[in-house]
Amino acid sequence: MARREPERREVLRAWCAHRGRLLLHRAAAGARRLADLYELPQPSDLGLADAAVRAGPLLLRKRRSIAHLQMAESIHSLPPATGQQRGFARRTGLHWVPLARLDQITLSGPHRRWIEEILRLRAP
Repeated sequence: MARREPERREVLRAWCAHRGRLLLHRAAAGARRLADLYELPQPSDLGLADAAVRAGPLLLRKRRSIAHLQMAESIHSLPPATGQQRGFARRTGLHWVPLARLDQITLSGPHRRWIEEILRLRAP
């Protein structure tokens, strides 16, 4: 039996923090993968073009696998004003989560580690 080659995918993520809160996307309860889990949003979640997110500074680049999918995820910082001006919180699935409450929500494992790493790197 031939072994199936993993599908490779590049995923772009946005880091948007403002006033002690982080903008996260929560997958729908009926989602096929990652149902009800929070992750950093993709440009499409924000209604932005990939180029708009890619223009921000690269904070972290990591890899993860889900089933036969290997993903390289790049996390870019968006200016805090971007989220406020565009009203991201009104978009479906987006939530401003206080940094102090991150341990109380269900983040995907890789995103929890990556968020903690970025917070450590950005700490004064």
